[in-house]
Amino acid sequence: VAGLVGVPFGTAKDGESRARQLRSGEPFAGGPSAQFGDTSRFDSLVYRWHEPPYDLVVDIAHFRRELYNLEDDPLARTNLYKSEREQADAMFGRMATWLGEPWKALEAGVVEVRNGVLFAENGDRKGETWTVTPGTTFSVQPGDAQIVFHRASPAALLGPWRALGGMIPGKGCPLAFDGRFLQNAEIAALSEEETEMLKMLGYQEGDEGSANPGGVAPCE
Repeated sequence: VAGLVGVPFGTAKDGESRARQLRSGEPFAGGPSAQFGDTSRFDSLVYRWHEPPYDLVVDIAHFRRELYNLEDDPLARTNLYKSEREQADAMFGRMATWLGEPWKALEAGVVEVRNGVLFAENGDRKGETWTVTPGTTFSVQPGDAQIVFHRASPAALLGPWRALGGMIPGKGCPLAFDGRFLQNAEIAALSEEETEMLKMLGYQEGDEGSANPGGVAPCE
């Protein structure tokens, strides 16, 4: 987008501008390209996984998947998901493996995700609530979704926690987090103006768990 409007942004570490190909309609010749991209804005959650020449677009919020061959279709107008389902499913599996399962249940109970979705092994979608047992691993998307745990005995509601921009469970908690997307230190370093801008744009929501981002909240 920066390239299309003529805004310089330096040399991208994990991508290459496609502005020229988008303007001309010519095929993308290759070169480095970001493998994974995502956007989440309140009611939207979309992932993009790139394996040349294919782009897999997964709209999690609206249960929709799209597959495009950028060599033949640089403007991504023809969705090949139905005709090349095997290719799309294989790419989805590799994306799910890359995302990993950074959350782990340490006891039995029900995990609830607010403003997000639970995923089990290999990207199996579990929705917003899931009954777990000790050792169950899962991922939560997007990373800044709130997570609470319903403990059966003694009855208790624990949390909320947030992997990105909030508190994560600590000692005595029924869940543990050990994920690559733990960027709380970066979130904590944002200025008040930057934080408010993210909220206005819909990329971050405020909650009681974000008052001290980057911390660990014990349950004892």
